[in-house]
Order: sequence, then structure tokens, then C-alpha cells
Amino acid sequence: MGIGQLGYFEASASGSAALRAGFTTALDSTSKGILVQPAGKLLIPSSAGGVLINSYAASTNNVTKFAVIKNELTYQGKSGWVQMQPQLHHNLQLSGLSPKIRAVGYLRDLAAASID
Repeated sequence: MGIGQLGYFEASASGSAALRAGFTTALDSTSKGILVQPAGKLLIPSSAGGVLINSYAASTNNVTKFAVIKNELTYQGKSGWVQMQPQLHHNLQLSGLSPKIRAVGYLRDLAAASID
């Protein structure tokens, strides 16, 4: 995705997705992207150290699930974190601003052991 651009994909009812219109720099074979899962998605660790995350698959059992409530971003010159919104942040130019993105959520389906 061009250097430091934030872009959103729109999903269709058929399950496909397309980049929203109005992107400043066209994607090419050298473009790299980071997938930020939307609110409501369940995530699970996908590496041995739990550093990387992946979408939850129905066949996955006995794993800690992280439910995304919202995604936030901040960058140099911005005070604090702001909730990511496709209408406001599509095609946001972040080159040289050291952007950071985080998912805010909670651990799901954890059971406490009884003490008896």
C-alpha cells in the first residue's frame, strides 16, 4: 500500500473484498499490507510465542480467544489514541509519522478453576 497509507477494504455479501475507492497510490507487486481485524472478530495466537495473531476458526479448540472491541491508532503529532473509522481514516497519509495501531478487547471463554 504506498508508504504509510491507511486503506480500508469493503466486504460484499458474497464474501469478497475490494479496496475502497480514492486511494492515492495504486497497489502493485511490491505493496505490503497489515490486516487489522474489525471489531467483533475473534483472534487467537498463531505462533508458538503468541506474538502473532490470526482469525479464530470454528475447528480450533482449547485456545485463548481475544475479542476485538475496537481498533485505535496514534502517530507522531497526535495526542493520544483515536478509534479507527473507515469514513475518516481511509487514505490517511502516515509516512514518516511513526504510526501505531492497537486492538482493544478482552480475553474470552476463560474458565476459573474451583477452589474445593
